[in-house]
Amino acid sequence: MSVDSQTTAHSFTPSTPKRGTRPWDVVLAVAVGAVVIVAVLFLDPLIIGGVLLVVAGLFVVRRGFFNWTTMLFVLTAVVLFVPIRRYALPIQVGFALEPYRVLIAGLLIALAVSIFRRGASSLKPVVWGWPIAIFLWAMFASLMVNAVTLTETELISGGFANIFQLAFLLSVIVLTRQMLSTELVTMILLNVIVFAGAFVGFFAFVERLTRQNIFLMLHQFLPLTILRDDAESLRAGGGRAYASSQHPIALAVLFCMIIP
Repeated sequence: MSVDSQTTAHSFTPSTPKRGTRPWDVVLAVAVGAVVIVAVLFLDPLIIGGVLLVVAGLFVVRRGFFNWTTMLFVLTAVVLFVPIRRYALPIQVGFALEPYRVLIAGLLIALAVSIFRRGASSLKPVVWGWPIAIFLWAMFASLMVNAVTLTETELISGGFANIFQLAFLLSVIVLTRQMLSTELVTMILLNVIVFAGAFVGFFAFVERLTRQNIFLMLHQFLPLTILRDDAESLRAGGGRAYASSQHPIALAVLFCMIIP
């Protein structure tokens, strides 16, 4: 009894499953389309076009770019090289969208999504987690104890705003711990910080001699809006270098932290 070889091969050939459209894909496509339409109608089309080009490019290289290790070095570069309270993204939302704030907020959202998908067990332990939590809770408790006085003097909202701002900045510790995956990444990060500090220090010396701060020229080739450029500070008859920091003292603190 003979069996047709083609029929046999065809019967045992695994069929390729067809890729169906998931509901979330449709929802995401509709949401992106709505955001683009609203942005084009109410914002500067030139800026929106540039943003869309950047987003499209990042989507193409998303696997190599959107991972914790890459974001760790992006965060490091933004903190070290983009002066705080000097630049904002060119998007009008009623307040200044400083690059480091936008990046930290985006990473916190990504971390929350990761915890939602994988569970809290995926979080890496933070050595300074409990001291930071106790510190923030002590500040919150001080507001509650003095709530009546602060409310009468209309300072209660400022107190909560300060706690939120401090918690937002301290969240960088948690983010950094989650993005540090291996000892190799940690050592590379330390080397990058040291070399970046040397880079900042060199141009701080150049600024001291020439009164030209290259870190206040980033808006010339990056999509950033400069908020203020009054970086020159005179004390005891001499100029003080800022480099990429907010204040000369902050620059000195950066160098002291890098020395160990």
